[in-house]
This record gives sequence, C-alpha cells and structure tokens, in this order.
Amino acid sequence: MNKRAVFSSFIGNTLEFYDFALYGALAGLFTTLFFPNSDPVSTLFLNGVGVFSIGLIARPLGGLIFGYIGDRYSRRLALSLSMYLMAIPSFIITILPTYETIGILAPIILVSVRILQGFCTGGEYNGAAIFALEHQEPKHRGLVSGMMTASSASGLLFATIVSFIFTNNTFPEWAWRVPFLFGMCIALFGYYVRRKNLESPEFQKALQEKSFVTTPILDAFRHYKLQMLLTALIAGQTAVLAYMMFTLITPTSILTELHRFTRNEIYALSFIGLVSFASMCVFSGYLSDKIKANKIYIMVTAGILSVLLIAPTFSLLLSGSFTQAILGQLIFGCLIGLHAGPQHIYMQELFPNTNRYSAVSFSFSLGTGVLGGLTPQISKLMIQNNGSPALWVMITSSVLCVALLLTQRSRQLTATQMYRD
Repeated sequence: MNKRAVFSSFIGNTLEFYDFALYGALAGLFTTLFFPNSDPVSTLFLNGVGVFSIGLIARPLGGLIFGYIGDRYSRRLALSLSMYLMAIPSFIITILPTYETIGILAPIILVSVRILQGFCTGGEYNGAAIFALEHQEPKHRGLVSGMMTASSASGLLFATIVSFIFTNNTFPEWAWRVPFLFGMCIALFGYYVRRKNLESPEFQKALQEKSFVTTPILDAFRHYKLQMLLTALIAGQTAVLAYMMFTLITPTSILTELHRFTRNEIYALSFIGLVSFASMCVFSGYLSDKIKANKIYIMVTAGILSVLLIAPTFSLLLSGSFTQAILGQLIFGCLIGLHAGPQHIYMQELFPNTNRYSAVSFSFSLGTGVLGGLTPQISKLMIQNNGSPALWVMITSSVLCVALLLTQRSRQLTATQMYRD
C-alpha cells in the first residue's frame, strides 16, 4: 500500500469536511454576528440564497475546473492547488470583522468565502480519492476506498469535538475563530505533504503515451452519460443519508429545536454516529476487496437495508429516549458506511483515465448538491408536520438500487456479447 498517497489524500478530505461541519455547527453564531435581522438586505440575502446552499452550488464548478487540470496536466497539481486555496477561506474567517464593525461587507465577504470553499471541495474530495486509489495495487483499492470515505467522517468528528470545546461559555466570545485558524494550519500542512507526492502510475503512463483528450468533461458527456448519472445517484444517496443525520443530530438540528435532548447528549449522539459511520466505511471497503467482482452488491444491500430499517431508525431517534437514540445512531452510521465504503472504487472503474477526474468530480458534486441539498429542508418539513423523513430515504435508496442492478446487468450482457464475437 502506498501510505504517502493515502495519508495526503486523507488529510485533504478531513480538512474539507472539517470546514463544512464547523460552519454548520456554528451557523447560529454566524447568523447573529454576520446576518442581523436589523439589516433587511443581509436578512433577505441569507434567507433567499443561503450560505450553505451557495457552497453546494459552487461544487460542480470546482469539479469542472480542477477535473480539467487533473485530467489534462497533473493530478498532483490539481490537488495541491485545491489544498492551498482551501487555506484562504479559513484564514479570512479567522480575521473577518463582524457586521457590527464593517456593516454589509461582513456577510458579503463571508458568502464569497463559502463560494471558494465549495469550489475547492468540488475538486478535492473525489480527486484525492482518485489520486490515492491510482497509487494502489488492486488488492488494496477497496480498503483505501473505505478509508477515503472514512476521512470525511473524521473531519466531521473533529469539527464536532472542536465546536463543542470552543462554544463553551467558559471561553471568550472570540474563541470560535480559533478552529478556523487551526483549519488553515492543516491546509498548509496538507499542501506541503502533497508536494512531496509523485504522480500516480496510471497518470505517468498517460503522460508518456500522451493519451489525453482535449476536453475531458465533454468527452465524458459524449461517451459516458449513463455512468455519470449513476455516479450522481451514488453521491446523492450518500448525501441524503449523511445530511439526514446532520439534520437530526447536530447542535443546530431539528432535535435540538424540539428540545428532545440536552446539548451534551446531542454532541454524544453525533460522536457515536460518526464513529459507527467511519468504522463501517473501512469494513465495507475491505469487504469489497474480498468479493471483487460483486462489490456492487454491497451498495445494493445497503440500499435494501435502508428501505427496511430507516423508519424504525427514525422512530428510535425521535423517541425522546437517549438510550434508544444511541441505538438509532449506531444503525444510521452503519447504513451510511455500508453504502459509502466501496463507492470510490466503483465510481472510478466506470471511467477511463483520460476523463476520470472530471467525470467523477462533476457528477458527484452535482448529485450531492441536488439530492443532498434538498434533504435538510425535506427532513425538517416532514418532522414539523408530524411526519417522518423516512419516505425520502426509501425513495432515493430504491432508485439507486434499481440503477445499480440495471447497470450491472447491462455490463454483463455487453461482456457476454463481446465474448461471443
């Protein structure tokens, strides 16, 4: 196993989700400091667009730009550049004056920073996984795929712990800036580590043979439409499950609004869910190495289990019992991890080296933005109207299972026909 490639990719993904979750955990504080109700312009902007949504919208653009660089020039260059740029938003938030100090400029700068974060995220997460997997022997790729997904959970877990510490009343009012300063330091460290990496063997071969396409994303749209749609569905289902968890179990979640649990209990549940998520990612990735040809069925199994177990899981989480909520979080985290562990290796096998970075990054970002972006609002609306968001998960899980099985059937028929010919 190429440990350097895995480590540098793990660091980048951890930082990406650290920043994402940190902003979400401090959303209430940011609203107070940067979007006061007394200013109709800033309030309209916040409610009409949403800082969180803007970050999601920018992700596909980042996937296009960094994907182009990664496919045409250098995987290492694209990832080093995205890591370096990710340090800038963290630094700006660290020193950004509040609305009380500079007025309307404060929310404008904050929104601009979120756009840059989303832009970098679009090129970072999948690009880092591609880079790490292209460095590995086939027998380790499933495990590394699981580790790459687990890195996202580690970033969320780290942000949860940090936000718990620095939003404590014993700290001064400006203490919330410290976690962002730390995020900047992580980004610079990751940039340093990535500069020491070599290009992946697959990309080095492409460089030697000069086997590139002029516009990788257009080539993907021309020849791999169905594969891009499947990638978007895989990403969307991961986002639906993960964002559903954050809608229910975070310091600013619907459960907090309903006063079901105390602040400490909410943080404990977040920790439990994320640990089970990360652990299952690694296990399901490892499992995909053992059943190589049928790794698709791990995600299909996860989809079927989601349809069957999501309603009971929500019942446990919304029961008001802390003990039952712990069990619900364990099940929830395992469902996400079982689905997400082998996703990177499966998605990358759908595309050739010439357009892999562009196709996966753009499709994944689009699926995350559309399905994942709708999930928090759908969840809250259902719960507030005495319903359950389980139906949303059941629909998306069923659609993905059908798409995976149809794709597998199509590939088997194609292989059979080629053998006959």
